[in-house]
Amino acid sequence: MPFPLKQLACQRQRSEKVWRIIDAMGPSAESVHQYDVCLSFAGEQRNYVEEVARDLVGRGVRVFYDGYEVANLWGKDLFEHLDYVYSKSARYCVIFVSADYARKVWTTHERKSAQERALIESQDYILPARFDDTELPGLRSTVGYVDLRNFRPSELARLIADKVGTEARPVQEGPPVVRGALDQQNQREARERELKIFLRRLDKDKRFREEVMKGQGPAFNQAPLEWRVDFLRVMVNAMASAMGKKIRVPEADRLKLQMLTAEYERLRDQQLRLEGG
Repeated sequence: MPFPLKQLACQRQRSEKVWRIIDAMGPSAESVHQYDVCLSFAGEQRNYVEEVARDLVGRGVRVFYDGYEVANLWGKDLFEHLDYVYSKSARYCVIFVSADYARKVWTTHERKSAQERALIESQDYILPARFDDTELPGLRSTVGYVDLRNFRPSELARLIADKVGTEARPVQEGPPVVRGALDQQNQREARERELKIFLRRLDKDKRFREEVMKGQGPAFNQAPLEWRVDFLRVMVNAMASAMGKKIRVPEADRLKLQMLTAEYERLRDQQLRLEGG
């Protein structure tokens, strides 16, 4: 059912007011969104898009690319979750237009979610990138786009980084040891930025904080990996200690402890692999 025009106008006015406030806040406004950019594409173009995603991560851009979200997407209602991702979770959405994209059900769902956000906010949220000249419903020919027939993945990644305001990191020259040290430093800095953004939101958003403290779910999964590992370790130890003092432990508590312990061990293994890799 379409929005009544009066209601749509009110929503747009509220949205524009919110974004003026966010713009005035400067860098701290990053905490509003989980990602700088989300990528919507057809599987036939995955090889190209994966190179773009890899390059963006190297430039410090927070990107939603489904190949990086396999564990997080496992078990979720994808219809509902992807609607959230493409309508609310990112500052921008790159739509990779192609004939394959236009005919698929899931890409149509992603496109409609992104277009809803663009309509309500009246912002340049959707960034079209074209593999061909296929027309997409609701995407006007007057909207500026990038012609991917003339752009390599690394060139597109640089454009996206410029758009989201992340300084592009040039390829480092020098001996492998020096490059490795620089890569580690960049990774540390990226983790520190991610942690600061997360802690700032944790401090300001009561509802988000309550969800995170459950030790599971979408909000908890937004926390940096190291923070989740430390949190679960403390939580598991505290629960185990409390249960050790009880004569009879409710089965629900026992199952919850088992679940949190398994999640802690999984995340700890993931952390060790990343540190060793």
